[in-house]
Amino acid sequence: MKKTIATTLALLLFTTHSAADMAEGIKAYEQGDYAKALNEFTIEARRGNPAAQNNLGVMYAIGEIVKRDLRTAAKWYEKAAEQGLALAQYNLGVLYEEGLGVVQDIPTAAVWFRLASEQGDVLAQHRLGLLLAKGVGIKRDNGEAYFWLSLVAGATTDEILRTEALDIRLEVEKRMSQKEVVDAELLVGNWRKKTDF
Repeated sequence: MKKTIATTLALLLFTTHSAADMAEGIKAYEQGDYAKALNEFTIEARRGNPAAQNNLGVMYAIGEIVKRDLRTAAKWYEKAAEQGLALAQYNLGVLYEEGLGVVQDIPTAAVWFRLASEQGDVLAQHRLGLLLAKGVGIKRDNGEAYFWLSLVAGATTDEILRTEALDIRLEVEKRMSQKEVVDAELLVGNWRKKTDF
């Protein structure tokens, strides 16, 4: 299922480590003053603020106040993703998965989705689970797909996302032995015990 850029990519509005630096840009964005938001995010992005870099990437990806430029969006996402910002890792993964602004590269998309998934990003877990379930562009891995899709189903409040994760997980489960399912369920249980996600 292909989604539009606007619905696939998310704007990070709140951050704990740089909320003060981002306050003016966030306020401007929420009020629809995209020119001011762009200016504030650009200043902070150039200072190395990963949240601002991600937000700037979103503005370029969607084309708010600037000409839509997916290559520039990818550049800013990558800067934030390399600093460990899960949302930017997810956004960059989407661009690689769909070949938007970068050469399509499913293995690279999976790497970025995995990094975000390990931080508890449900959207990344969903995309990674789907890639692993389908095995298109990367090796199919039923156990790992089952794991990620189970986490999504248990964590999301989005009923559409939850239903899709459960449906795909059921397809994956049909290809697995009972032992493989039990092993995957143990991994899910262990993940939930050791994380707050």
